[in-house]
Amino acid sequence: MKNLFVIVFAISLIVCFFVTAQEAKPGKFKMGSPKSKKGRKSNEIQHDVILTKRFSLGKYEVTLEQWELLMGKNCSNNGGLILPVTNASWGECKEFIKVLKIKTKDEYHLLIEAEWEYACRAETKTATAFDKNIAIINSHYDELKIEDGI
Repeated sequence: MKNLFVIVFAISLIVCFFVTAQEAKPGKFKMGSPKSKKGRKSNEIQHDVILTKRFSLGKYEVTLEQWELLMGKNCSNNGGLILPVTNASWGECKEFIKVLKIKTKDEYHLLIEAEWEYACRAETKTATAFDKNIAIINSHYDELKIEDGI
């Protein structure tokens, strides 16, 4: 029975993490926001960033089912197994990556801020990857109107 679990676990990880990974190619982008952006914070100084290595990131959030398969416990309290993990601490996420690397014998890391912003921008020059103007109802944004592109 334990061997069956290991096989199911390995197949599940392969399907969940390899099939749904998205590769980001090396590139240059402007990180941060211009001084003219409404609601800009002082730590958002705009500067050029060059990423020299390809990296992959999950196309979808890690689900509770994936987390439980790997970690043996549920760190969230939001219910359904197909929902994304919530309430995981930085330490728990680092442990998740550590266990994932051991189980799959592959390399994983939590994205650094520059990798995350580069991926989110999707090679655009605007404040968001989809447009300068977004209806609040269609986003989880903090209700500041996006007026200036980046």
